[in-house]
Amino acid sequence: MNTIPPFDHVGGHPLIDFVNTKMTPGGQLVDQLARNGDVVAWMVDVGMIEEGTVLFSVSDAQDLLDEVRAFRQQMRDMLAAIVAEQPVAEETIGVINAQLVHWKATPQLIKTDNVYKRPFAYKLTGSAQLLALLTYTAAQFVTDVDFRYVKQCDKSTCIRYFLDTSRNHSRRWCSMEGCGNRNKANKHYARKKRGG
Repeated sequence: MNTIPPFDHVGGHPLIDFVNTKMTPGGQLVDQLARNGDVVAWMVDVGMIEEGTVLFSVSDAQDLLDEVRAFRQQMRDMLAAIVAEQPVAEETIGVINAQLVHWKATPQLIKTDNVYKRPFAYKLTGSAQLLALLTYTAAQFVTDVDFRYVKQCDKSTCIRYFLDTSRNHSRRWCSMEGCGNRNKANKHYARKKRGG
């Protein structure tokens, strides 16, 4: 029985972390978005929304999980194209724009600890608005991220991506604690086996 690991944030951007909710820890495919509630839990965990901002019954949203997973696959395909130094497909831009039509948010001005912020207040009254919020994150990614630093983990069985913000942009692993350490252990074992 596969247990779903807790959400982590190794991607360096919410969109990449979203794509990384489908992963292969230990070589086994795991989907952290197994039901509708997982989508909301992930959005809360990553700080995209706050608890209590979803104003509809998520469990009754028939197509939510299928739509979110389909969008995640489109974003995975986009990241694969970026890593292969291909442009973002016009079809992907069309998908993002089609979903953004449903985005309903109002900018707010708030002051906390003598600092002014301009967050958005979201009206998540249906699955279309929830998906539109994910899509807005994709639009931010496309406009704000330097694609040269989008990478896929070097471990052959890992399917996760990350934004390389290291000083010399030489990061190779989705995380040192996971794939990086396993790679070091495998190399050590191979050297020991050869007698070196």
